[in-house]
Amino acid sequence: MATHRYRSRDITGEEILFIRQLIQDHPELSRWKLSRELCEAWQWKQANGALRDMVCRGLLLMLHRAGEIELPPVKRVVRNRIAERQKPEPVVPDNRPVHGPLHSITPLELVQVRRTPEEALFNSLVEQYHYLGYEQPIGEHLKYLVKAHGQVIACLAWQSAPRHLKVRDHYIEWSNEARQRNVHLLAYNTRFLILPWVQVEHLASHLLGRMAKLVPQDWQQIYAHPIHWLETFVDTSRFRGTCYRAANWQVIGTTQGRGHRAPTLEQTRPVKQMLGLPLHRKFRQIIDHAREVPLSESESEKLKEALHALAGMLPAPRSTEKTSAVLPPTDPPQQQSKEKPAGHGRNGASSYTGANKVAVPHPTLHTGDHCPGCEKGKVYPLLGPNKERRTLVRIVGQVPLAATVYELDRLRCNLCGEVFTAPEPEGVGPEKYDETTAAMIALLKYGSGMPFYRLEKLEQVLGIPLPASTQWEIVEAEAEVSKVALDELIRQAAQGEVLHNDDTAMRVLRMAREPSDDRTGVFTSGIVSTKQGQCIALYFTGRQHAGENLRDVLAHRTEALAAPVQMSERFYWPTVWRMEEGSSSKSRRTSRKRVAMFSKRWAAYINMMRKRAPPNFLRRTACGFISSTASRL
Repeated sequence: MATHRYRSRDITGEEILFIRQLIQDHPELSRWKLSRELCEAWQWKQANGALRDMVCRGLLLMLHRAGEIELPPVKRVVRNRIAERQKPEPVVPDNRPVHGPLHSITPLELVQVRRTPEEALFNSLVEQYHYLGYEQPIGEHLKYLVKAHGQVIACLAWQSAPRHLKVRDHYIEWSNEARQRNVHLLAYNTRFLILPWVQVEHLASHLLGRMAKLVPQDWQQIYAHPIHWLETFVDTSRFRGTCYRAANWQVIGTTQGRGHRAPTLEQTRPVKQMLGLPLHRKFRQIIDHAREVPLSESESEKLKEALHALAGMLPAPRSTEKTSAVLPPTDPPQQQSKEKPAGHGRNGASSYTGANKVAVPHPTLHTGDHCPGCEKGKVYPLLGPNKERRTLVRIVGQVPLAATVYELDRLRCNLCGEVFTAPEPEGVGPEKYDETTAAMIALLKYGSGMPFYRLEKLEQVLGIPLPASTQWEIVEAEAEVSKVALDELIRQAAQGEVLHNDDTAMRVLRMAREPSDDRTGVFTSGIVSTKQGQCIALYFTGRQHAGENLRDVLAHRTEALAAPVQMSERFYWPTVWRMEEGSSSKSRRTSRKRVAMFSKRWAAYINMMRKRAPPNFLRRTACGFISSTASRL
């Protein structure tokens, strides 16, 4: 028996059999009564306790048309009041002009008029004075009349929010399941009308602020569930939405102008601006976790098994041997008392090596002039230690990337029409971005870790547009110039005496691979080459491991040099590398000098461990060392 889905609910074969049995046991019931009996049996109710019999009748009709059940014949035809509903009849409202400040018409009375005698007045006012007219809301909805001293001055309508809205769902950051489960916790402001004879400043934002507190309370009372988010749409060709922003509503995006159930992807309606108002500081967590059903025992077991399986697939954490676990404890070094340097740790003028230095001469005195104090001696520059010029340090802020717009004069002859343009200033090249621009962007990005998009926002605030894509193009173009320096560093690192290498996993969003490449990992390898006090650090990011990158570096090594020593985290034996036809490989040859060096270090390690390790441990370790050494000789 096939499984059917209706209104986000899966109808199983057992439930279809239950419906068949219900119809068989009660052949005298009409379709209307059958739907109510089924709602009672399944406890299919709204949050306020009302039966969902209309939805249930739609389900029964779907199963009847699919041939799963046989409904009793229709006994009476119910008129579709929504389809046959007439437009609201016009009424003559109290249209006395209302002017003045907001406090002159307070206190305001906000009345919920749905299913009250005043609902007809609300419908008529919206139909007459709102540019969209009146449309009967579907589903949960509320209607409000705003009165000032008994006179109606405004109308507001709210209803349940649309189920699918890309810009809103992206802003809330909820999953598809959370949206289907909790979209009823959102309300949509469908109509907001201030009658044309009302001219009161700040009235609209004041009403929206009052509504933010009143709507959740009335919704909870009528529909038995809260509201945590309010939203609306503003046609920017007619309105600016200032009153919503003044009431702390946030602009979260624009619609695509296709409307509900659009047959094509073409725009059929005006593009509108969407605004939203969260009613709680942690509304995302509240909406995402509202009305979560606890897992059953079987579901909990399945989830536990899945988590254990995923945990088993994770790589084991790397363990690094600590010095405290190998060497005996030593006495902590005695702290030597250090005198506090002068200046209390502040940087003196000599610390600012990159600052521009400006010599400021005395405005009235020069070398050899008479002293204006005693009027007998002569003044000369101070010489000797601690007698240099007095220094003032001033630090000013500046933008990372500054722009200069040169406006070149253009003159035109009134007779021949020839145009004469002023020449470019000296030192200004034809390129829009000079070399310092690429250097600064690369320094901020790769030296300080500042992303392109953050630099774009910073420069935009400072009035200099610099898109992230443009930054990448500038850096990419200048990378070819710096590649020459990288190749030279690789060549010099290959001549080192000792090479340290290691790698770690790296996350790269997209990397081009060969079709035959079956690897999926991306790694960053670090290679440090040392020689006579010189240290060169190289980093490679790609599909290759540290050993493969080290092989590529050693391919640039001079053949006349001796083999280097490799040191890595998981390889403690000094490895000899040899060059064969342009490639490098590990050699089993180990020089006597290196064996002697390792034996000397081993003896020192044994002496340190003798006091704390048992004799069996030393014997086992010594035997392993001797056998390992013999196999390498």
